[in-house]
Amino acid sequence: MAKITALKAQKKTGRINVYIDDIFFCGISEKLIVDFDLYKGKKLTNAEAQKLKKSEDFSRALNYAYRLLSFRPRSEKEIIDKLTSKYPEITVKKIVQKLKTDNYLNDYDFAKIWIEQRQTSRGKKLLVSELYKKGIAKNIIEELIETIDDNESYNNAKALIRKKNKYKDISKTEAYKKVGLYLARRGFSYDIIKKVITDIYKH
Repeated sequence: MAKITALKAQKKTGRINVYIDDIFFCGISEKLIVDFDLYKGKKLTNAEAQKLKKSEDFSRALNYAYRLLSFRPRSEKEIIDKLTSKYPEITVKKIVQKLKTDNYLNDYDFAKIWIEQRQTSRGKKLLVSELYKKGIAKNIIEELIETIDDNESYNNAKALIRKKNKYKDISKTEAYKKVGLYLARRGFSYDIIKKVITDIYKH
């Protein structure tokens, strides 16, 4: 049996350093002091000590995940990638499961928001590519991409070109090279690119 020989407050508010048999064991939150009923002189089995450490890992990983999600929505893959670089796989799996259960992590909702926020500046092809990189399942991508109206994509592509002064006074021949390349990089289809160029450039 190991014995807690000291509980020392860290400079960081709400954090406590735990010493077992006069050796630093780990830093934990004040909440875990209450949850585990820790006090100086308390004896812990090795299993209890390890459970305390795992609980602290879980707590810190969860707070880190919440912090990431507070900046912007994230896909499941993004959260896993971020957490895996800092925490054990078993902790990451538990965190992801909790976030999904509490609906903080939902790839369908994430993909929907991603498309809504970016479709004015991107065509379907680029959106599909971005979502694949975010780890979104093929069936989700296909379902949501189908909701984008081709007419809307055309209007978005047209608006993008009208904002670019450098594409204003060029010939149709130049437009096929320059505008075509630009819109292709933005993920717009050939049909939409052709229609935009035909409608904007008359010579």
